[in-house]
Amino acid sequence: KKTGYRTKGILCMPIRNNRGAIIGVTQVLNKKREDGSFTREDENLLAAFSSIAAISLENSFAYEKVERTMHTFEKFVPRRYLQSMGKDGVESIMLGNAEEVEVTILFCDVRSFTDLSENMTPDELLKFLNSYLFYMSREIALQGGFVDKFIGDAIMAIFDTKASNHAVDAGIGMLKALNKFNSGRKKDGYAPVQIGIG
Repeated sequence: KKTGYRTKGILCMPIRNNRGAIIGVTQVLNKKREDGSFTREDENLLAAFSSIAAISLENSFAYEKVERTMHTFEKFVPRRYLQSMGKDGVESIMLGNAEEVEVTILFCDVRSFTDLSENMTPDELLKFLNSYLFYMSREIALQGGFVDKFIGDAIMAIFDTKASNHAVDAGIGMLKALNKFNSGRKKDGYAPVQIGIG
């Protein structure tokens, strides 16, 4: 009413997915002719457009579904691991498909962690683990590895490069990072931490 726009003709077409279900609607108004009416040729053109729109929408829905699936998987499996498993995308991972890959696994844990943790409050323990695991994880990432899981104070990391020396270099980096970590602990009046790496 405000603009004075008048609808003289409407042409609507359902957007159907490949199973025939309606997932949307296209609508055009007022063809540029005297009476604003649409022809059979217009219907065919809009039907073709709707088919193309259906493909685009289906692809978009599929992409969103894959992203949601990836996000769910990431709660249990690191993204980097999923990417190495499904090089053409997670959706390409099929049951029964097998591929032999050479990897190096690095394990690291805090020596006498039980004794150490028994002398900490839950808040102190949480801060300790967050700080310690941050230092260690960074060194793993710098050498191209990724943390597969944290098991309390322990770390399991995977290096999917051909050369196992990346894991060795990460271990050396972790020992250097531990010196920095222990320097901070010493300033705060805490005893140094020892770790084992394999």
